[in-house]
Amino acid sequence: MSLDVAILGPDGLPTNTASIRAEAHARLLQLAARHNASLLLRMSDFYRDAEYGLSELPSLSTEVANLLREPLDDRDVREFLVQASDLLQKAQSQGVPLVVLAD
Repeated sequence: MSLDVAILGPDGLPTNTASIRAEAHARLLQLAARHNASLLLRMSDFYRDAEYGLSELPSLSTEVANLLREPLDDRDVREFLVQASDLLQKAQSQGVPLVVLAD
């Protein structure tokens, strides 16, 4: 089971995603809490959907970039953050929001 951050297409289905499994999600949230990454913490409920509007994407990108600057030994968390960063750039260039989809 994973939590997916996604760009939705016109049909409402995900076109691009960044996924994180439950164990890595818990570690990501610990890291986000240490860095006061309030937007990332919005996805704290593994079983609830969330949305990031267009106006929030630049700040969310900053939070992700700040975490990526940290020396992370956690390969799963780093991989998710890299995927999320790419997804954020894509969403901003397309002018679309990001959604968090719980499985």
